Amino acid sequence: MLPDQLTSQDIEAYLELMGMMGDSTGFPAVHATVVTANGVDQVSDKDLLVLGSISRQPLISRWVQNGKLRVENGRLRVGMSSAIDRVYTVLDPNAQQERERVDQLLVSQGDNLAAMIGMQSPLSSSRSAVIITGSSPDKLLTVINTFRNRELNPSIQGDLMIAGSGRVTSFRIGDEYSVGHLPVLTKLRWWLGNSPLILILFTLIGVLMIALVAYWLLRRLAIGRLGTRSVS
Repeated sequence: MLPDQLTSQDIEAYLELMGMMGDSTGFPAVHATVVTANGVDQVSDKDLLVLGSISRQPLISRWVQNGKLRVENGRLRVGMSSAIDRVYTVLDPNAQQERERVDQLLVSQGDNLAAMIGMQSPLSSSRSAVIITGSSPDKLLTVINTFRNRELNPSIQGDLMIAGSGRVTSFRIGDEYSVGHLPVLTKLRWWLGNSPLILILFTLIGVLMIALVAYWLLRRLAIGRLGTRSVS
């Protein structure tokens, strides 16, 4: 997905990516569907690769909230904390510190931001979207060059990567999501593993049930003993 108004850097970034895909797979990337922001509905059932600088690609400001980010005054920032996020912060104080660290790094980039964002597609829950963006169109090439760098490539992780000054910094700030289907028990274990509040709630309910059963049994034993003493 390209900006409505293309620059030479946008085209170069697109051709570089198609060349890299062909080089990696051994087949030319001939089945890609190329659209601009105005044609987004045409590719709602596909995995998406969004290219464009923050100011020239309107989909970025509309979609980055899916990755817990926001665009403020033309700059990429960490999104505002929701009520659920604040609850998680109480359970894990380091989470808020990490969000602040990411936000400070984004702000410090200024006009030199080059970033890649991964998220669940806003158009389909069974698809993914990857955004390659930056403060200006030339920063797209900064991101793409990290793919070819054998030293930097292993550092590309998580759902937010910031490239610059010969280094890569990666974070995970968005929610995890699944694509495809899992067996019911496996899906339940995965869901609980990624939902600590629900897991804690279920644990408390389980402890309460065990306590109630133990209380009932002990009470029956006590009544039985009192009954035996009364008879004797």
